[in-house]
Amino acid sequence: MSLEAKIVVVGPRKVGKTVLANFLSEAVETDGQQQYRPTRGCRILKFEPDSSDGKRSDMMVELWDVSGDEKYQSCWPAIAKGVQGAIVVFDVNKEGQENDLDIWFKKFVKGTKIRSGQCLVVANNPSTEPSIRDSVAVGGPLSKAKLVMADIQENPDALRDAFFDLMKGVSEFVRKQREEQEMKLLS
Repeated sequence: MSLEAKIVVVGPRKVGKTVLANFLSEAVETDGQQQYRPTRGCRILKFEPDSSDGKRSDMMVELWDVSGDEKYQSCWPAIAKGVQGAIVVFDVNKEGQENDLDIWFKKFVKGTKIRSGQCLVVANNPSTEPSIRDSVAVGGPLSKAKLVMADIQENPDALRDAFFDLMKGVSEFVRKQREEQEMKLLS
């Protein structure tokens, strides 16, 4: 029986969340020439990712691409319900944006059972130009999560590898949740 995982992709507006979600789910080819179209509320991509060894995993993923527009903030609690993993994205080219990630942590991670192994912070370069920063540090509660510098035009493997690592943590969490549910049924 296949397991299912709900992973949210969250962060401020115009940081490239949709392009990253499309890339990770292999929904569309990403050539970097896409015109910006803001996500309205949320969109869900369902797929079965490959594992790091290239084989199909036994995990079905629902990747929830969440709008960063605060006008949809009233929907966020419903979206956060049942989350088992989170990808928090910011634009590496916007100085200091990594310091404004607390809202995403509070709305999508803090109130859930997600731990650092089920959370990935992506310093994304949504531009077709080279990134203006080579490294960045994230403070606060997200400092324990894995941080990856992502530029899917220049180095798509870095993001893919970080996603595989995230999936290991999420898979372990989902299996543990399932075992706990089965034990409750048996007792």
